[in-house]
Amino acid sequence: MKSIITILFTIISSASFASSYGQANSIGSTAYRDQLSYFIQSDLNSDYLIYSPVIRSAHVVVKDIALDGLCGNYDMCFRALVYINGDEFTGQHVATYMTSPGNPSLDSRATFTPEGVYRVQKNQEIVLGGQSFGRVGNLHVYDHYINRENEPMRWPVFYHRGFAFHSSNIVTGELASHGCTRLRPDEAKKINFLARHVGENFTVSITDTQNRMRLTPGEIQRAILNQAEINLERAASMTDEERARENVLNGSGGLY
Repeated sequence: MKSIITILFTIISSASFASSYGQANSIGSTAYRDQLSYFIQSDLNSDYLIYSPVIRSAHVVVKDIALDGLCGNYDMCFRALVYINGDEFTGQHVATYMTSPGNPSLDSRATFTPEGVYRVQKNQEIVLGGQSFGRVGNLHVYDHYINRENEPMRWPVFYHRGFAFHSSNIVTGELASHGCTRLRPDEAKKINFLARHVGENFTVSITDTQNRMRLTPGEIQRAILNQAEINLERAASMTDEERARENVLNGSGGLY
């Protein structure tokens, strides 16, 4: 009886929510917002339960809101805007979280977060090294992942190659990661459970993350040196045939 009442309450609340907030525009609210509580509750084990039947898809837009003139502090302006049942033009905007994309100046393993439109990865679309725990079906959505460098990634949702949303205690709204899109722990968990709920209907749009103007002159120089180190390591591991083919592609006698 209690569960039936809970479900009915959820449906009524969801309908009221949709009526109150209507359709989101391409920006939505850039201030902090978290209305996923309309659809998500925590059980006694602190696991989230998405029990609302009205969520059929989820779309997360990562963008630099400073480019829209909507952020007072230029250095803290990357946001993840969450939409349900549509994209940023047709869906309902239910959350805005601060995020930290990749900064290639950190070291030779770091890179910009690649811009593009992606979908949660599944099956053999990627092969992850390291250790993973609590995989969800055939999706690359996990409770916990530890990469080859023994770095923990809690609540990861992989959307492109080895790039993922995951939990971090250092989320500043600036370029700060090795390439992934960091979220605060509780928010990363909500995104993770949202991906579990909608499965392959979880999509991602990454924009503005490869803007070199976001780097200081010192960071740009470090990024160049880091890339040079990567190229040297790559060249050292190549066969003569691979190196010759690369030289032809580059139109020069060496790697860039």
